[in-house]
Amino acid sequence: MNYESYILVQEAHYTGTGWMQVGNENGYFLPEAYADINLINGTILPQMEMYNKDYANTFLCIAEHKGKMKHVAFEDKIESYYILEWYPVYPILRDTILPNWMYPKAFMTRQEVNSKKLK
Repeated sequence: MNYESYILVQEAHYTGTGWMQVGNENGYFLPEAYADINLINGTILPQMEMYNKDYANTFLCIAEHKGKMKHVAFEDKIESYYILEWYPVYPILRDTILPNWMYPKAFMTRQEVNSKKLK
């Protein structure tokens, strides 16, 4: 199997694109190597409403690299990707105040997947 189109993506709730690349086919990056990325069209990744930097879901994405593109939030061009498929990385974090034991950790519910929109 060819892994060169796999990236690890995590949501980022600050001014910017809303997403950062935290790894690739070789595994996770060190935190100082995380990079803001632009996700264009493609499959929509779910995002949480409640967020802090230590509480964000990570997704393994099969993506098509579209090169560096201009984004309104940055002076320099940033890497852009078209998401073809995505898979949540265990454990799944929930956007709820209910106890974690009430929800499966290995997968996202249909409501979680369908109710979120790409920023």
